[in-house]
Amino acid sequence: MEPSVLLINCCRLPDDERIEEYVKWLEPHFEVVVIRVDDLTTSQVGQDAVVVSDSEQLLSDKPQYESMEITPVLKSLYLETTKPLLGIGYGHCALAATWGAEIIPKRYIHRKAIESERMEAIEGFYYTVGPLVAPAPMLVPKASYLEGLNDITLLQNDEFLEGLGTYFAAFECYKEQVRRNHALKRNFIILAESSTCKVEAIRHKKSPLWAIQFHPERSGASGHQIAANFAKIVTQNSQEEGIQ
Repeated sequence: MEPSVLLINCCRLPDDERIEEYVKWLEPHFEVVVIRVDDLTTSQVGQDAVVVSDSEQLLSDKPQYESMEITPVLKSLYLETTKPLLGIGYGHCALAATWGAEIIPKRYIHRKAIESERMEAIEGFYYTVGPLVAPAPMLVPKASYLEGLNDITLLQNDEFLEGLGTYFAAFECYKEQVRRNHALKRNFIILAESSTCKVEAIRHKKSPLWAIQFHPERSGASGHQIAANFAKIVTQNSQEEGIQ
């Protein structure tokens, strides 16, 4: 029997098409139940696990985007649950922020404007040498966000990222990120990074909480591996709880 997962939809619209991508990604391994974050009334979850989705709303102070507070029930869930939980995008930032980490805005540059496979690092900048929408090449600071597939580097072995190797490709799409500092490291282990984001994946030191900045539901083979790994973690956790 497949384990069950509560997918918390943090998007503005209840029928946002992105949620269907999460469902299709999870369904080979889980029985999926979807709930809007605003409809979450308790931190006591009946399912075997929790996934918190991304959102177009932000936590960082960036005037051109609408800011979103973390709901009290979601905070309680992050702090109290003993069920395996995975935060993605906004869910990643909200988890880290709930445990005291700092969330910072990130400059947005759409990767469709750049042929991403033809970029060279020059003195702290990516110098685009491929075709551009703009009439000439441009300098893009490394801190900038580029939408599309990105190379992720594994920093520490973990069952959640098992089978992906030291380097793997994942889809990026975000406008803010978790700051890598002592506030984060007090409660979390940093599992992965990339050249554009120093906190791509984290695991809580004591609770079964994981979070990723990138989007596994849009990352092909690596995303499918992550779903399988998370299902294995959930199954093991359920078996251990059954024994107790």
